Amino acid sequence: MPLREERAAINVKRAMNDAGIQFELKGLERGIEGYAATFQMGMVTHVESQIDERVLEDEPPTPALQALIQRVKAVFGEMT
Repeated sequence: MPLREERAAINVKRAMNDAGIQFELKGLERGIEGYAATFQMGMVTHVESQIDERVLEDEPPTPALQALIQRVKAVFGEMT
């Protein structure tokens, strides 16, 4: 994983840890239209795509990243 993606993944994991999240970040890819992040809880996966690079790369975790984590948390919450 290139350095930018590594830093973004660390930032996402930090935001997840700060929020006390139960799911995992399984993959992160940067493409032409931004990042795609794959989250997993048990056997269920959820992909968020077209995430603006600044949302994941800006440090410390931004309100936009915290909102993304809460949105994914809500998706997994609906499945339990």
